Amino acid sequence: MSPRKILIVDDHPMIRHLIKMTLQFENYAVIEAVDAQDGFKKATLIYPDLIILDINLQDQKNGLDLCQQLKEVPALQNTRYIILTVSKFNIYRDRAQKLNIFNFLNKPFKPSYLIETVKGLLNE
Repeated sequence: MSPRKILIVDDHPMIRHLIKMTLQFENYAVIEAVDAQDGFKKATLIYPDLIILDINLQDQKNGLDLCQQLKEVPALQNTRYIILTVSKFNIYRDRAQKLNIFNFLNKPFKPSYLIETVKGLLNE
């Protein structure tokens, strides 16, 4: 069986690196994107099983804008999402829940919690 594909969309290289190293250790295929535009392009090329999105991207879209756009792509209907945020009380939570996203990771996070969340979403 080929490894599950996970796309990380975050504009901070160190966060992407931490997530990538953590998930590669668990034998996931990890692809990185630096902003919403790059994330959309890569998601529609590789069709990941899971997308980890930073809520505050530095381009024109935030993570939920990108998520809403991706959810309109038929081939990505079964993709799961995790939202990264720096706040425990996030103004975007209501909007995320309307997009059927209930999984948030607060920065900073423990790598073990990331793995647990990913495995739970991918039913592993």
